[in-house]
Amino acid sequence: MKLSAQVRHALDLFATGFARIPGKASEPTAAAKEIEPGTTENSSPQQADPGLLLGAAVLQSSVDAIVATGLDGAIAAWNPAAERLFGFAATEAIGANIKIIVPPERREEHQAIFDWTLTDKPVESLDTIRMTKDGRRIDVSINLFTLTSPSGGIIGTAATMRDISMQKFAEEKFRLAVESCPNGMIMTNRAGAIVMVNSEIERLFGYRREELMDRPIDILVPERMRGQHFQDRFEYSVQPKVRRMAPGREVTGLRKDGTEFPIEIGLNPIRTRDGLLILSVIVDTSDRREAEEMFRQAVEACPSGMLITDRAGKLVVVNTEIENQFGFRRDELIGQTVDVLLPESMRLQHARHREEFTAHPEPRRIAHRSNLVGRRKDGTEFPVEVGLTPLRMAQGLLTLAVIMDITERKRLERLKDEFVSTVSHELRTPLTSIYSSLGLIVGDAVGSVPEPARRLVAIAHKNSQRLVGLVNDILDIEKLESGQIVFKLQGVDAKTLIEQTIEANRGYADAYRVAIRFVPAANGVIKADPGRLSQVLTNLLSNAIKFSPTDGEVAVTIERYSQVLRISVRDHGPGIPAEFKSRIFEKFAQADATNTKLKGGTGLGLNIVKQIVSRLGGFVGFDDAPGGGTIFHVDLPYWQQPAPRSGNGATTTPHEAAASYDARAHLADVHATAGDASAHEASEKTAQ
Repeated sequence: MKLSAQVRHALDLFATGFARIPGKASEPTAAAKEIEPGTTENSSPQQADPGLLLGAAVLQSSVDAIVATGLDGAIAAWNPAAERLFGFAATEAIGANIKIIVPPERREEHQAIFDWTLTDKPVESLDTIRMTKDGRRIDVSINLFTLTSPSGGIIGTAATMRDISMQKFAEEKFRLAVESCPNGMIMTNRAGAIVMVNSEIERLFGYRREELMDRPIDILVPERMRGQHFQDRFEYSVQPKVRRMAPGREVTGLRKDGTEFPIEIGLNPIRTRDGLLILSVIVDTSDRREAEEMFRQAVEACPSGMLITDRAGKLVVVNTEIENQFGFRRDELIGQTVDVLLPESMRLQHARHREEFTAHPEPRRIAHRSNLVGRRKDGTEFPVEVGLTPLRMAQGLLTLAVIMDITERKRLERLKDEFVSTVSHELRTPLTSIYSSLGLIVGDAVGSVPEPARRLVAIAHKNSQRLVGLVNDILDIEKLESGQIVFKLQGVDAKTLIEQTIEANRGYADAYRVAIRFVPAANGVIKADPGRLSQVLTNLLSNAIKFSPTDGEVAVTIERYSQVLRISVRDHGPGIPAEFKSRIFEKFAQADATNTKLKGGTGLGLNIVKQIVSRLGGFVGFDDAPGGGTIFHVDLPYWQQPAPRSGNGATTTPHEAAASYDARAHLADVHATAGDASAHEASEKTAQ
């Protein structure tokens, strides 16, 4: 609070009048008793000159409290603003000691200020505390200076006081808000001197608060950066505006112990009556930098190509594998659009895909058997597979792409296709012929053969049978995994299909002297491909029959569970070893090699079952049966689609559709083992 010239002039006039007034309650000093030439001791206030009257009017109308005291501290002047501020009427205050408004705990401070002022050194804008008539403490800003007589002698002091309680309250709220902020906050003036810090700044930089006050903020910046920091500060002070934190504005902080750490700064200009102040919000980004470095190293160490693009498709990160795959250096790619890695013929389509992904950013796993192609720097092209992951960052949506060069896999797939083709045409046909020919010999279709030869032919017939089963299972697995088998889903009457499949497998069960019992506790029309479901049941039945004891029984049941129909196949065999349960549906899974040789089988049947059931939208599992053995169960959803129409336009019911499928025709030649050639051939014909 600066003392206005008008008020100061009025107080000077008051001092003149004060020096002329005799008989003060507090006896004036010798200087106060001096009488100006041209006046007498009997002069009255009414005889005062017009200037004195004008000064009195100014004091009366001032919004600031004005209090004048003699050298002994007695109050000699007390304007209406002082009455309003402190609650004392002028009649109460005039003649009383100034200590009536000085709290006891502030009296030493008051005396020191008073003594200082008497040395003719005015006090300006001193914030302190004074006391009202009712004892309430108030924050005030004081200007204090001496009053002199016309001859120049000091005759007292005058003070202007303004209530700054609301200002102090606002400042305290601001201070508490700054102090409670979890981020570092520091305030500087236009010259860069620190005027305020919070406890988080103390923690971040290792200084005590008093060590930072009034010091230049440059001490918190490494010496090598201070020149640039000074330039930045100067430019900001010329055009101060809110500057939020943002990546790319990171700077380095310097702790008291000399260590450096990365920080991010946000700036806010605050305009006060004392000039421009700058509030800086400081965040230690060490943890983020560490996380970013870990992410960078993880991306760099990934054996697959990894790149990150922004919303516009521009490359912002690439790893070494991308450089290896595409032949570009990293600096040649950063800032370019991802189109540089694509053949021109695919760029338009890729732009549409990118827009779709940006509109609906969800993780997309690497899609096998895709037809995506990458383009190297030298113009050559190669097959790739791509997985996408959206990254929601402060700067917006980014996309992480994982790119795999599948050139080698494509080559192996071609070799596999060639092998499968060879197996299918060059191996299965002669094997089937050998198996059939040996079967004719064993069945005496070509006449009787000596007993030793019959035994050898029977062994050959059995082994060729196993080979045919293995070849057919391999072909089924390959076709299932490659998606070559088309599933024709329709409504299937579960009871009818199971009965037909059981009848088709009775001959196989009779060979093992095992009975099959069907318990249809429920029934319904399920959603399935009848040929493939029959293949599932045949595999489960053949397994159950093989591992059942002689004269044992295999039970097939149908039960309803919520929205699915459960088909169960139970045997009374030795059960599944605990250590084998976790991999029973894997390819070539065999619980006991010795038992496999005795029972036969390829180790692919249950894997085929699982894949087919999954494609049908169902679930296959197993449990240990009470009293021994195993229960395999298949859960399939009910048919809920409208009934299809027959060729003559009539509606075909699901029951009629199921009845039109004859499982015995599908399995006309029931295989003697789980891998019977005729069954697999029939399966392939159905799929085709």
